[in-house]
Formats: sequence, C-alpha cells, structure tokens
Amino acid sequence: MSIERYYTTKDVARLLCRSVPTIKRWKREGRFPKAAVNKGRTVLWEESQLQKWLAGKEAA
Repeated sequence: MSIERYYTTKDVARLLCRSVPTIKRWKREGRFPKAAVNKGRTVLWEESQLQKWLAGKEAA
C-alpha cells in the first residue's frame, strides 16, 4: 500500500521554480491539473497528478 503525498500551492511553486501567483493563474486558466482537495483556502494536489502533468508537458 502506497501513501499519496499532497502538495500545497506553495510547495508546487517551489518544485516548479515558479511563483505562487503563476500557479494560481495557471489553475484559473485551466492550464494546471485540478486540485485533489479544494476546500475553502486549502488547495492540495496529489503527487501522482503532478507527475502525470509533468510527463505530459515533457512529451509536448
């Protein structure tokens, strides 16, 4: 059994070397995967989601 890791907007920005506003803009524009958890101010992405998205970006 594998435990899924979750990343906040700040974590994702750090991983991608982008700013938090950029990640929020990409999310709003539909250029970023939908968050796994989006409740109030809490926004979290699953590690597997981000890996799939990055793999798709590298293939393009």
